[in-house]
Amino acid sequence: MELALFRDDVTNGGSNVSTQNYYNAIGNNFWNTIPAGAATGKIILLYGSYLQSVDLTGLSDGDAATFDNYTGALGTEINGNTYYVKIYGYAGSPFFGQYGIELYTDSALTTPVSLSSSTGNYGAGTMEWTQAPAVTDREYKFRLQEQSENLEFVTTGAASEEAIVTYEGSTRINIQDDVFLNLGSASNTEILAYSGMSNGDMIYNSTDATVAVYAGGVWQNLQFSGNVS
Repeated sequence: MELALFRDDVTNGGSNVSTQNYYNAIGNNFWNTIPAGAATGKIILLYGSYLQSVDLTGLSDGDAATFDNYTGALGTEINGNTYYVKIYGYAGSPFFGQYGIELYTDSALTTPVSLSSSTGNYGAGTMEWTQAPAVTDREYKFRLQEQSENLEFVTTGAASEEAIVTYEGSTRINIQDDVFLNLGSASNTEILAYSGMSNGDMIYNSTDATVAVYAGGVWQNLQFSGNVS
């Protein structure tokens, strides 16, 4: 019998993230060239607004992004298309996060996209990109084998299955030999203020840099003979 939980790393490349120009009413959000910035080609401006910041987390220079929902001539040119982007941040902007996005045809950012649209306001518009996964596929499960009293906590990665912890018939808990047990940590003052302990309770004593065990009704520091070598 097994109870399993599977974590997917979204193996199709990651999770899709999008943002938009939240404050398109203030003026132009597309420039033939940006007058005061470092961009040399045509650039799309993304403004934030009150409670709506532009968040480009996971997007870096040279990443691909897809543009949509722009209006007018610019929308006709770029909606549904994917370009490589170079990001310009404008510090001190009053618009809750303001960025300029320059479009390129290559990830090396050597060839700017040629667009015929003029400087102007082309609506809110959206930009979507794929944020790379930060985790790998892994399955976690509790498993009770047939005719067994040993409850296992098992994790399965790309290579193999590992029984991390085994609860053996209500008498013993076994931890796999390459898995570490990390005790909670507290200072002398904090440890002595605890209540409700039972003999055998353990915690790491951060003041004395050792393990403390509750035994005989008092906290006692373990004494060690030397470093592992």
